[in-house]
Amino acid sequence: MKQRIERAMQRLAAQSPTTADGATPPWEAADIAQDSGENQRVTKGLSRRRVLVGAGLAVVAVGGAGLLATQVIGTSTAVAATPPLLAFQPVAQQTDARSLLGDLSVRAAGQPAPPGRGPVFYSQSRSWSFTAVQGTGGEDLGSLLAERLSEVWVRPDGTGRGVSREQNLPPGATPMTDDRPFDKTPWPDTLTDHGGLVDWFTRAGQQHDAAWFLTEAVHTWPVWLNKPAVTSAFLEVLSTRPGLAVEGRTTDRAGRPAIAVSAVLTDSGSFPTQRAYLLIDPETGVLRAVEYVALSVDTAQLHTTVRTPATVRYHLWLASAFVADTSSRP
Repeated sequence: MKQRIERAMQRLAAQSPTTADGATPPWEAADIAQDSGENQRVTKGLSRRRVLVGAGLAVVAVGGAGLLATQVIGTSTAVAATPPLLAFQPVAQQTDARSLLGDLSVRAAGQPAPPGRGPVFYSQSRSWSFTAVQGTGGEDLGSLLAERLSEVWVRPDGTGRGVSREQNLPPGATPMTDDRPFDKTPWPDTLTDHGGLVDWFTRAGQQHDAAWFLTEAVHTWPVWLNKPAVTSAFLEVLSTRPGLAVEGRTTDRAGRPAIAVSAVLTDSGSFPTQRAYLLIDPETGVLRAVEYVALSVDTAQLHTTVRTPATVRYHLWLASAFVADTSSRP
């Protein structure tokens, strides 16, 4: 059964994510197996769902990220395993989200640009997602713990390359790598001054709350938010959005110190209510991670039991640099 699941997941991961005009955008290249042609983007929320029928299996992804079987767990009567929840310590002084993010925005603005002198911007990230697997008859086949390391290279004209690799595979498993080019990016990379970036984020997020911004940080802007100047503008605009709460100090999944703010989002998928946590370096203001914690679960839709609150996805920003070409690494 496990081999059949792995083969089905490999076929799903091989499908090419594209935009409506056929381009593979860099935020999808960064999580290269994240979409298929059957996907429906939820405007407000996180969960993405896709179904592949083959070899007698239907694979349903919840939480949206790379999909390849690294571990099969759970049954219809078992509680699915998820990572431990983040633990928070109160900040030294009571502060509101707007003041905190305003200070962190100033700190980010004071950071140097990513290292390197080449024309191509390189960004590295790591993501994990909870994925439920069910048979064609709706029966529960367990859950997957899927983790991927993603690299994206973007040239000055917006074209580039995305590579995604599996991480933390069990002994004997064959890792899968997805490597493909993309044609363009909608990001206005000609904007370099703080005021112009603030105006851009303000227009992009007009009428939206903080939860929308935290979702877009991972779905649309992850590559560019690896630049401190962009992060500074993002945090300044985010600080004005309603729905933010200060959570306190914590440590991200890479062991780095962080301070967190959060917002609650609603979704039409298997996790109807989630809290998104944005983790920020308290000294530099650069972004560390976004984590999504399910506050409720539609067990009938998910076909797997998950005890809430439960971490269902996280995204970590790692390295960034300017390099010579789309084959170079810092």
